[in-house]
Amino acid sequence: MRSIYNLLSSAVIAPLMFSACIGTTPQKSNDPSDLKTSPDAAENFSYCTIGDCTIINSALLRTNLQIPITVHHACKLPNQYAMTFDDAPSDNLPNILAILKAKQVKATIFVIGKKLSTPEKRALIKSAFQQGHQISNHSFTHPYLTQLSAADVKKEAIQTRDAILDIVGKDERALNGAHYLRPPYGLINDQVEQTLIAAGFETLRWNADRADWSLSEKDRDVVIARVKQQLDLIKASAGKSINPSMLDLNHDYSEVTTLALPTMIEMIKEKGYKFVTLRECLEAKS
Repeated sequence: MRSIYNLLSSAVIAPLMFSACIGTTPQKSNDPSDLKTSPDAAENFSYCTIGDCTIINSALLRTNLQIPITVHHACKLPNQYAMTFDDAPSDNLPNILAILKAKQVKATIFVIGKKLSTPEKRALIKSAFQQGHQISNHSFTHPYLTQLSAADVKKEAIQTRDAILDIVGKDERALNGAHYLRPPYGLINDQVEQTLIAAGFETLRWNADRADWSLSEKDRDVVIARVKQQLDLIKASAGKSINPSMLDLNHDYSEVTTLALPTMIEMIKEKGYKFVTLRECLEAKS
């Protein structure tokens, strides 16, 4: 996992830093299908991963990583912060839920479908849903979707959606949550995107990644520093036509995130952000 994320970081951040140094401005994609479905594709937002931060837009992510412009990276409203947890459910999820409850924060939990096979794990997800958190899709086996056939991509998404709905029910809130899919490792291309859209799913990545998967329990201050780094970048970029919203990436199994979470939440609230579920984030519900 470390090598994949390091590759993603270097592939995105290094060219952006070069562009910033020479004063160039990212341009919209020349792909008319992208521009037709996403007219605001060139909106700038902060993008932080593995301790590196810059200002980016979806067109540049497409250029460097072939990520379709229709994949979401930020929220619609400037005051929104969407907190998310991948690879759920782990045995640590109750600790995360307890902190979120104490801090009165609603988050989005991305589940791996194959982890939902035991009564204990199913009960964890049902409890999270009942507490008001959104339950969303992170594939069934956590594969590289870009290496699968269209049929297998669709199967990964549908199996997890069905597993979620079997646990939490099929009301409007459950159905909406289960149709959001974050591709494992953030890897997605046009074929995967088109397959998922045709199957009724909506895709997203993130713009705030503290890389908790690479850190140990003793690195709590590193996580806090990376949160502050992005908040400082957004503040320094005020008035420069950027979307200051944040859609983050955490992992529910991470001990260092668990330790840092109370401080993270207070820092973010102090900057005037409102914590929202992914649905609120992407549907512009304040």
